[in-house]
This record gives sequence, structure tokens and C-alpha cells, in this order.
Amino acid sequence: MVNQTGGESSNDSQPRRRTLTSFYLPRNCVKTLHITSDTTTHEMIVSLLNKFHIADNPRKFALYERDLNAGSTLQSKYTSGGNKSSILFVLAKLRRVPDDVCPLQITLLWGAETNKRFVLQENETGDIVWDSFEIPELCNFLAILEIEEQQYISKIRNYYKQYQRCLEEEIRRRTMTECSKAAVI
Repeated sequence: MVNQTGGESSNDSQPRRRTLTSFYLPRNCVKTLHITSDTTTHEMIVSLLNKFHIADNPRKFALYERDLNAGSTLQSKYTSGGNKSSILFVLAKLRRVPDDVCPLQITLLWGAETNKRFVLQENETGDIVWDSFEIPELCNFLAILEIEEQQYISKIRNYYKQYQRCLEEEIRRRTMTECSKAAVI
């Protein structure tokens, strides 16, 4: 969701720069930045906001180190039409990177074989001052929450539908086996 302000200037040959005041980025949206080993987390957040043309207070955001290896894994196996399949859910562990730390130095410690990434998210320290947002921004937050809620609901429903199919298939398989045994006797 994007709410843009600005527009065309009176001089049509020089359009005014559009600035985003509120936004919604799709999940897993990736942006590459050129930074130095001296770039702090706060500077990186400011750079990301500028790269996405987001005019918002950088203190509303935090950089997190996402580690897929440290999270837990949920696996559901099911049989459908004679084909065995499984669904794998990987829950990542998030660690907030302090504002004065240099993220590039952290990545050097990760090594070559890693499932770690940096993730920019809303600051989850609980100190967000909602009075600092305008009504359109608050409405966008509600819309974003609604979208995210629907995504989670859909993911959970799909997981349990697959689980239900697996159980139903197992019940059918066992019922057929018991019927076959009873017919032989």
C-alpha cells in the first residue's frame, strides 16, 4: 500500500520528486545496498528508507538478523493420490541489531555457508508513539495488519487442511486393509 504526496510542479519540464509517506512492501522484498564496514545499523536503515523513497522517521524501524538455522522446523507428511508429500515450515529466529553496530562486520562473521539475512521491520520495542502518525498512515497500518492477518490465516488453514488430508488418507488406507483382512477370513 502506498500513499504518495507531491506531484507535478508548475514547470512541466521539471516534475517535483514524489515522496512516499506510508507504504506496504510485499514479503521477501529484497534491496541491495552498497555500504562500508563503518556503516552503522542506523545509517543502513536511513539508506534503505531512502532507496525505497520512504519519508518516515528511521527510529520507527529496526534491523534484525534472521537466522533460519536457529529456528524450529515443523514438518507435515501426507499422502495424496498415492503420492507421498510433505510440507515444511521453517520458523526463523530474529535478533535485533543495535543501532550503533556495523552490519557488514556481522556478515563477515557469518561465513560462506549461512542461512542468515538482515530484515528491516517495524521497531518492536513497544515505544512507538502513535500520536506521531497521521490518520492516513494509521489507516494504512490497519490495512497492512488486515493483509498480514489474512496471510497468516491462509497459511494456517492450508497447513491444517494438508494435515487433515494426511489423516483421512491414513484412515482410508487402514480401513481398506482391515476390510481386505476381513474378506480373507
